[in-house]
Amino acid sequence: MDDPEEVEFAPPLPDNALAATVTFLAARGGLAPGYRTVPRSQATHAQLVITGLSGKPVSRRVELGEAEAWLAEVRALHARHATLDAADRTRTENIRQANEEVAAQISPTCPHCDVPREYVGRHHLMTAGAPEHLAASGEFFGRIRASAIVVEQYACPRCGSLELFRPLLPHPLPATQRPG
Repeated sequence: MDDPEEVEFAPPLPDNALAATVTFLAARGGLAPGYRTVPRSQATHAQLVITGLSGKPVSRRVELGEAEAWLAEVRALHARHATLDAADRTRTENIRQANEEVAAQISPTCPHCDVPREYVGRHHLMTAGAPEHLAASGEFFGRIRASAIVVEQYACPRCGSLELFRPLLPHPLPATQRPG
């Protein structure tokens, strides 16, 4: 496939195009005028079909040099996109590893019973807003600003006291996992 007759492309593409196809052409010759599809090495022209944001494909015949310049621009966009994706994956993996290291050092222990707390699960706590809104006289329900807070909950198996964590780290924490 080193000498294709047609090449299809997916985003990212120049001018935010949704799709594109390059078909390589050469003069038909003989009595029938026009162009025929040929391998890239034999082409004198190219047909460039670009589907823009409107969803309509726009077709135009271009010189081979213009088609090659467009192909080089697409290759550069794809290479830049691949570099950014790799950097993003590396950054995400580094954050995940750092969070796992922090989580491994946390051991929620009940301060009353001195026993390890057990993971209860993720919960959504509903709040009614700031206390000054609740204490104000007048239209009670018009002043409430309800919201939900997501927490990871750990409970003492002996006294039932709770410890809450925002879900920034992977839960359940490794120290609360039971072997087996």
